[in-house]
Amino acid sequence: MTCYSCLIVVSIHQQQDGSHQKTRQPSRVHHLEAIAPQLSYFLPIAVWIHQQRAIIERLLLAHPLADPSAEDNHTVQYAAVNGYVLLVQALLADARVDPTAENNKAIRGASKHGHTEIVRLLLAHPDKDNKASLHGTLSQDNWAIRRAAASGHHNIVELLLSDPRVNPSANDNEAIIEAASYGRTEEAVKGTSLAGHAMTVKLLLSDPRVDPVSYM
Repeated sequence: MTCYSCLIVVSIHQQQDGSHQKTRQPSRVHHLEAIAPQLSYFLPIAVWIHQQRAIIERLLLAHPLADPSAEDNHTVQYAAVNGYVLLVQALLADARVDPTAENNKAIRGASKHGHTEIVRLLLAHPDKDNKASLHGTLSQDNWAIRRAAASGHHNIVELLLSDPRVNPSANDNEAIIEAASYGRTEEAVKGTSLAGHAMTVKLLLSDPRVDPVSYM
């Protein structure tokens, strides 16, 4: 059964994060500078709205009919993939939520899409079942670090490398192969930044488990 209250919580965070994304767009910088004197007036209102959203979130999660683990923990997976840090924090505090569901989909999605803070939260979350494959570090042959490397998310790669459960040489050193191969892809030719992938390769080369010869 769909947990409608959980869907409402997700919707709240979509609106909140969406509004933040709009203000970060470079094309709007000049507009923000023009209205800077008025921002101090609206800041308390923004804080109040944020507080009300947090209250609504807690009320929904505390409702006896709400089940944040519904549909195989879809809510925490969706929040992790889309970068809703506060929502992930709230869900991880609920004992009913299992962030390792669906073969650790939460951390795999967060790693692929570059949500560093969420990856950090998931790695630090206690493993109640004491599984070696906690949070996707080893599930699907270290899929999390392989996708993070392929996407050039060097901060996440560095974070995952600090966890002893992660093997950066998994699947025949796919992580460094994907990161090093990025310069040959169509996206790179179109001008996509290679800085993240260069840093990723550097990080992986610093790990003695990684075999750079595998790329040759």
